[in-house]
Amino acid sequence: METLKLMMDGQPVAVEQATIPVMDHGFLFGDCIYEVLRSRNGQPFLWATHLKRLHYSASQIDLELPCSDDVLRAEFQTMIDAFEGQDLQMRFIVTRGVGPLSHEPGQCIKPCRILIARPLTKPSGHQYAKGVALYREEATNPMEKGHIKSGNVKMVLALHRAQQLGFYEAIRLNPQGKIAECATSNLFWFDAAGVLHTPSVEAGILKGVTRELVLYLAVQAGFPLQEGLYTWSDLQQASEVFITSTSRGILPVSRIGNQIYAVGSNTQTLMDRLERAPDIELDF
Repeated sequence: METLKLMMDGQPVAVEQATIPVMDHGFLFGDCIYEVLRSRNGQPFLWATHLKRLHYSASQIDLELPCSDDVLRAEFQTMIDAFEGQDLQMRFIVTRGVGPLSHEPGQCIKPCRILIARPLTKPSGHQYAKGVALYREEATNPMEKGHIKSGNVKMVLALHRAQQLGFYEAIRLNPQGKIAECATSNLFWFDAAGVLHTPSVEAGILKGVTRELVLYLAVQAGFPLQEGLYTWSDLQQASEVFITSTSRGILPVSRIGNQIYAVGSNTQTLMDRLERAPDIELDF
């Protein structure tokens, strides 16, 4: 069984004893937000940027965070210290709190905050070296722009279908048939001219923090960038493809369906830069 530690409302709780009231609107209606971070060298990596996105997500559902930024930062540090220096993957959830059996959020008493952490698990060295295979999911309603909302069943099902068919991840199209993102990651590709492409926020994607860092690093490396609305045929012209997320960093893609892609030098350049990227505050 994997090693997990958990805090609820700032207090450590044994995982097997942790409970949420059934009348919490986060449980009843998915009325909650979350943020996924990793730690690096004993600190939460890209903390300032993740905190910006957390506040933005809260504002989008009119949810007041239940503690100050300083208190929250201290709780994350307590969790990191409890693992004695291991790099962690941490999931922070804020629910609307307990209320009546009604969709009216104003009657909820107090938001609940939950922090779950485990040692960081990453893809295998073979997957980083040789790449992974992606599956094309048919057009669906994408995640709401820019913030994370729990209860995204379409994402769960897309990933499940892909993995049942032997693929690592699923590429999702938006209702207009444009490329959006993967089920749990953002999508990038280089064209033959060395231009780095990624779907824009207008495609209905999650504005991932690692995505923003990769865009920053690409500029530093001198790669031309283009964000936009792309068709499937645009992706088929790619010379290199990769995905990004907090836990994976940059993971090369070697196959989409039956089409093969090279794990090339441009992707490797960005992987190397990400490994030594500074902890900076990104625009969000």
